[in-house]
Amino acid sequence: MITSVGGAAMQAAQLYQSEKSGQTSNDNSFQQALSAAGIDAPWAKDLPASNSQNGWGTITNIHSIVGKDGFAAPQLSVSDEERQAYISDLTDKLKAAGVDTSKDISFTVTNDGHVVAKDGTPDKDKIDAVMQANPDYENEYRKISNCDELQAMGRVQRHYVVDYQNAKTDDQKEAVWERYKAQFDRISAAAANMTLSGGSLTSAATSMTSSFLS
Repeated sequence: MITSVGGAAMQAAQLYQSEKSGQTSNDNSFQQALSAAGIDAPWAKDLPASNSQNGWGTITNIHSIVGKDGFAAPQLSVSDEERQAYISDLTDKLKAAGVDTSKDISFTVTNDGHVVAKDGTPDKDKIDAVMQANPDYENEYRKISNCDELQAMGRVQRHYVVDYQNAKTDDQKEAVWERYKAQFDRISAAAANMTLSGGSLTSAATSMTSSFLS
């Protein structure tokens, strides 16, 4: 089950490593990966692999199509109002279940897509029960975490493009790619983790990206 949109998009991008610069893909694997992750992208099947050396050029093309502020497609966008409404509703539901919401609550997503409190979180059993009894809460959590991941990927990607274009030799370009690919991988791995604290829901991917770019 694909629970990470950015992870699926990046995995799909890697399929293009063998494509020649400017060549159009002859299969729908990239489009299918995006669709499975929740992105409606009929244009993906005709997307040129313009940066075949590292595969991330495909994502660069998506970035230029979707917009300068990140990769989040319209159907995955989350407004501040929607986010705050979710935080408020979830907090009220947890309080009603006897969870002490004055303490940080760390969430993650299991391999089968369920949202649970991370091991060691106080009241974990109560928190898990609330999430399992409310599938809509799980769905909204995954939506928010996916959007945050895509925005984090977009922020890092913009820096990557600049550094890659400024690299003078193939060795320098390869070094840039290796450094950024490691960060893309870390963002994707951390994206499922968010913390509810003080009326905010903070993504580990967002925090990690801010640290990386500081």
